[in-house]
Amino acid sequence: MKNVMTLVVMLGLAMQLTSQEQKVNTESVTLENLITHIVENYDVIEDEVDSEEAPKHLTFIIEAYGNLFNAEDKTLLKQAFKILAKRTSDADKLSLVAYSKSNGVLLNRTGCKDLKKILNVIEYPNKHLKNSEADGISEGYSIAKDNYSPEGENTVIMVRLPNRKAEVVAQAEQLNPSKNKGNGSAVVLTALTLLPEIIAVIKN
Repeated sequence: MKNVMTLVVMLGLAMQLTSQEQKVNTESVTLENLITHIVENYDVIEDEVDSEEAPKHLTFIIEAYGNLFNAEDKTLLKQAFKILAKRTSDADKLSLVAYSKSNGVLLNRTGCKDLKKILNVIEYPNKHLKNSEADGISEGYSIAKDNYSPEGENTVIMVRLPNRKAEVVAQAEQLNPSKNKGNGSAVVLTALTLLPEIIAVIKN
């Protein structure tokens, strides 16, 4: 039901932008597939001087929970934005917004190549979170509207964490001393498990 409501909100906001003659593309991807999505949709820029591509503004609306990002989230997000930096120009900008259990703006209109700032936000998200009382999805579309460029490519990218609920439950069970430690231990997907896939994507 929650996923249905999220899609309804996204559709409503996207239609609102369209009705205002602002063409903002909306894409949705899981965090595990974010690297693949970037590789498939953004080409490596060989010669930025001769590039004729329109400048981009990418608004990433990222699902987040109590601690915003765990170690695996941070590893995947950092790797994804490192790859994005190689496939965007100095004119391209991005914004980062959190939604779900934690809401707010993490980064607004920063160069896609400004890795120092982007990676710092990913590593210490709580230090950068602003407008935390606002609905993250609405805030993300509001930023996309404010940063809209008629001559550019304007895209909202929803980054979902569909498996996080199971992880949160597993963490709660570990904190409950009444549970048997020998039964039903949860298997949490780690960055090490995904490392071969990340390397394969980078090579391609």
